[in-house]
Amino acid sequence: MYAWVSEKSYIEFHRGRKLRKVSPNFGHGIVEVTLATIFRKLAGRRGAVLTECHFDMSIQLGTKTILVPDVAFIRKERLFGLSDDYLQIPAFSPDIAVEIRAPSDRPGEREWKIETYLQAESALVLDVALKERAIHAFTAAGSTSFSHRETFATDVMPWLRFDVAEAFADLESLTE
Repeated sequence: MYAWVSEKSYIEFHRGRKLRKVSPNFGHGIVEVTLATIFRKLAGRRGAVLTECHFDMSIQLGTKTILVPDVAFIRKERLFGLSDDYLQIPAFSPDIAVEIRAPSDRPGEREWKIETYLQAESALVLDVALKERAIHAFTAAGSTSFSHRETFATDVMPWLRFDVAEAFADLESLTE
């Protein structure tokens, strides 16, 4: 059996500037799949959970801005009546955007992305720190950090409640 691997890189636009998205490493990929699985289980029929999907926030922000969060969630109500063609690259920000840190992240990029998602009206942005085994949650009201010993919970998305250690469990079991 053959596996096909795309050599096409993901492109983002930051303030009108075209940039290649940082390629994920092994740990990043493991945690991305784990978080997407957790989100899917907890979201139920509330909406769509996506990985590596382009979101065009240019209209909301006034400059060409297309980001590709590692994991995203869109509420079902926001999808009602939208065509499949329109949803190829939604012209809005996700309700939840998850960015997993990579060793090759550019200085200041993570902070800029968090602020950009919030300006484009994402309700929740998660910054996942692999080395620290922590999740930093950002909303319009502020930020909260959760260590691997805590339960993630937020009033913004009350259904999204899980042990932070669960997000890193597959990574831990593979590296023991």
